[in-house]
Amino acid sequence: MMSQRGVAKSNGIVKVRIEVTEDKLLEALAKIGETGVLHPRRVPREALKGKRGEMINWAIEVLGRLCDNARRVLASARAAGLIPEEDEHGLPEPRGSLERYIKTVEREVERWGASVESAVEVVQELRSAAERAAANAALAGLVRYLGRNVSEILETKNFVFKVYLVHEEDEEEVFLSLESAGLPFAYTSLDGFKLFTIAVPKGEEALLARVMSLFNVRELSLEEGPIVNYPEESLSKLLTSVGGSIRSLKSLAKLEALTQGLEGLRELLLAVKVEGKRYVIEGYVSRDGLGELKKALPDSTVELIELPPERDAPVVKKYGRVIGAFEVILGMYGVPSREEVDPTPILAVTFPLFFGFMFGDIGQGAVLALAGAYLLSRSEYKNWGVVLLMCGAWSILFGALYGEFFGYSFHELFHVHAPLSLHGEEGINAESVKKLLGIAILAGIIHVSLALTMRGVNHLREGHVAEAVTRDFTLVAFYLIGVLLVTSSFLHLIEIDSNLLLYILGGLALIFVIGEPAAHSLRGEIREALSSLFNGIIEMMISVLELVANSLSYARLGVIALVHTALMLIIVSSASAGPMVSIPIQIIGNIGVIMLEGLVAFVQSLRLNFYEFMSKFFSGEGRKYQPIRVLFE
Repeated sequence: MMSQRGVAKSNGIVKVRIEVTEDKLLEALAKIGETGVLHPRRVPREALKGKRGEMINWAIEVLGRLCDNARRVLASARAAGLIPEEDEHGLPEPRGSLERYIKTVEREVERWGASVESAVEVVQELRSAAERAAANAALAGLVRYLGRNVSEILETKNFVFKVYLVHEEDEEEVFLSLESAGLPFAYTSLDGFKLFTIAVPKGEEALLARVMSLFNVRELSLEEGPIVNYPEESLSKLLTSVGGSIRSLKSLAKLEALTQGLEGLRELLLAVKVEGKRYVIEGYVSRDGLGELKKALPDSTVELIELPPERDAPVVKKYGRVIGAFEVILGMYGVPSREEVDPTPILAVTFPLFFGFMFGDIGQGAVLALAGAYLLSRSEYKNWGVVLLMCGAWSILFGALYGEFFGYSFHELFHVHAPLSLHGEEGINAESVKKLLGIAILAGIIHVSLALTMRGVNHLREGHVAEAVTRDFTLVAFYLIGVLLVTSSFLHLIEIDSNLLLYILGGLALIFVIGEPAAHSLRGEIREALSSLFNGIIEMMISVLELVANSLSYARLGVIALVHTALMLIIVSSASAGPMVSIPIQIIGNIGVIMLEGLVAFVQSLRLNFYEFMSKFFSGEGRKYQPIRVLFE
């Protein structure tokens, strides 16, 4: 039976309540897991009481222990360099009661875990044998180098032989250090390493230890006995096959799939609570997935209840590829809660725009755009590819405004003047600098005003109308009128009656201070009114100081753009030294500026968006909608 009672929706989410009898619990969990649409709502463990509650707790504890053991075995397999194949299968087919099924799963995990542990031991033995063979081969090389037969080398009482595995990048330094120490040695290549065999005079082992401790090397065991002169190709093939032989092991792939299934099933069990003789599972489902869940549970009683106004409800966000990619930037700050304005669409514009403002160069922007296009082809970096591509595009746009191409001005290259050229006849164009700083601060005023407006919208969503109108929106008006007063009275950029602006500012300040207390007084909340009045006075003074500091902070956009131009002027000036000198300098210089200035522009764009903008209205304390999927055989 299925009923619906005023289902409320929040950001594309509905809250569902699934009631099942004890004999249907496992079946319901399996069907819910296979749909992969439910974001479970965890139940406090202490709330699970009685025989049925104890059984759920037992199942959760067993699954947690099995997950820990499986992860430990998988970690040892990865440390051994083993890679499982992809496996679409997961947990065994759900049959019988939950208790009996958990015991079946436990046996499966122990079985496949033991198989993987056995395989890891085999690999370690193979590697050890391969290393011993390699060490013997290196000793044979030393024999040939010294021109003596094997028996003489082994029977000598004056030398001890040591074999070390050395990275090729350390080869030259190890070579010179051993020569300086006067130690005879020979070496051979093996899979990106060098095997160094060193003859150490007895009593001088400490000298060798001090020398080799300076490098990232590894000593190999050397067994005395018959020396086999393995060709390097054979040793390479042996070492490679050690890892390759286990990669196709079914046990490793099976254990990986079991572990993922265990984690998913445990998450679903954490959402189960007991009510009388029935089990209840609560969680959140997207509107798109609701139909699939209904179809999967035809025999269960499913009641869709009204979503309460709780802050911890997960949020579903559906944006296109470009806007959605900037969730990787927003994720550094947090996830929007149910009541908050989601700043992702705004961030998708302002983040690359500010980056391009500070990093305006057509050539270097094209390099970033190409790097972003390359990352788009890599599925794991697609979002970062979009971010980098957009940053490169804005850099190209601002590069056209500044008239820069790899540091060269349009006037030098094409004999045309860019709209906001930073290149003057003798260095930086002072007039353009003034315009640049003015535009940067104007961008800051717009950005901060938008942030204050978003804060008011959040308060309206939460039902705090008086605070939104008398504090947030009033502060936006106060800020903009204050900007007009400064531009007219001090900068003389526009002509407006200053006295009129001062009267308006005074009225807005009065509304800010007494507006909310007046609303409390009308409701008879005298104590709250007095507290709000005192807070309003303090907040007004702090807000004025903060807004001034916030606005001036955006001047960094222009300053960093100037630094970028100045650095490129220095690099371009090397052209007078001739092509043999200037071309390498300009290539290296451009790479350095792209990396260094690119990082600075990225960090400063983050700062302006996070601190100056989102800190005014965005808490980032929400949860992302993450449905659980469990696969079964």
